[in-house]
Amino acid sequence: MSTARGQWLMFLDADDWVYASFLARLLAALKTAPDAVAAYCGSRRVMPDGAFTPSSIAPEVAIQPFETFARRCAIATHAVLVDRETIVELGGFDASLRTCEDWDLWQRVARLGKNWVMVDEPLAFYRASPNALSRNSTQMLADAGIVIARGFSPDPRVKRPGLAHANGATEATGRTASEALAWFALWNAASDCGCGGSSIDPQSLRALPAGRKWAREIAKVALDGLMVGSLSAPAHLAARWDRFGGALTALIIELGKVWGDPAAARRVQYHLEQMLLDADDLAAPRRLARTLGIRVDARNPTSTELPEGIDQIYAYLMMDGHIEAVVQFGVLGNVTRRHWIELILNLAPQK
Repeated sequence: MSTARGQWLMFLDADDWVYASFLARLLAALKTAPDAVAAYCGSRRVMPDGAFTPSSIAPEVAIQPFETFARRCAIATHAVLVDRETIVELGGFDASLRTCEDWDLWQRVARLGKNWVMVDEPLAFYRASPNALSRNSTQMLADAGIVIARGFSPDPRVKRPGLAHANGATEATGRTASEALAWFALWNAASDCGCGGSSIDPQSLRALPAGRKWAREIAKVALDGLMVGSLSAPAHLAARWDRFGGALTALIIELGKVWGDPAAARRVQYHLEQMLLDADDLAAPRRLARTLGIRVDARNPTSTELPEGIDQIYAYLMMDGHIEAVVQFGVLGNVTRRHWIELILNLAPQK
């Protein structure tokens, strides 16, 4: 950084990459916003087997940069083009942090109150690795706690903060500090399950909201952590359930105990299992904790025997090798051929 002479900086690790158009696209965006301190784009993870995760981008960074970074690290390190003089003035990365140092830096940049401009394209690629520090759940949670606490307090390292951000984030505009840390702890715990561990104290999740409207969002965050921990793209997770499913289900059960609401935890479980099966081709039956994912021949369905503990069916209704419909329903006992026929007839277009 000390040898850089241009106006803009990007930070690119040796095993990551960006599209050839990255600089052109982000510089063009910065020209349209001359008061912006940074531009950012979408990113995708690349797993060791070469599989890509879906594109990820955070529009909220362009709307409320500081309030976003006070609570979470919303962008990949190398998905940003940032003003060099600003980084030098802020002192660069905090070397005392073993992880989350990019988050801490973006938070300080955002505290200045200047604009960030978004390029809504996945131009940055992050190679997931079994040796990545992001898989050290204990260190990640400790460092995240430091960064979030800084985000909700004055930061003497930022000499000229934006007036609205001088005293830190405001709870009126989003999650509290304890809630922000709980959401990060959830991601971290799911990642740990994906690695085959379970070192996160469920009590760290206590501040997560248990309401029905939050179940899908909690499942989405858990899914993202699971991808990183298991080094698996979504299309492969259901097939690899046996590697991490027990630990992940135990985590969700513990979450229900922390909430004092097992039914709320079951809703999270159902949403998570649906997301895994949505991404799967069901080339073989997928037995998860509570859901059985299968293909059913719509022309000649057969009875389905449910394994013990399964109370949800997720099925592709197949016709001539193509998916005609996707159905999901709760069930007790086996699903008979007659039931399948009635269901298929109800879904068939009326003539």
